[in-house]
Amino acid sequence: MKENRTRKFYEVDVRNRVVKGVLETRIRGTQGKWYPETLYYLAESEQEAKEVVKTLTDSRFFLGVKKQTRQLLKRQIEILEVRRIA
Repeated sequence: MKENRTRKFYEVDVRNRVVKGVLETRIRGTQGKWYPETLYYLAESEQEAKEVVKTLTDSRFFLGVKKQTRQLLKRQIEILEVRRIA
């Protein structure tokens, strides 16, 4: 028997930037600055919406960076607010 899972529409305010190394120092250029954005997702709970945002934002490419340097970089993500829309 199928379970009835109700998915709700969430609006997630996020800001992210690219950092390097263990000390997480920001890189030079546009990608190193905090970049705010609003993302919309269908999820069953607020926690699931936060996890989806983290995984999808983490998997983005670093533009204009060599392959060897890319291994040292990671994306720093801050979730500012999660709101249920519908």
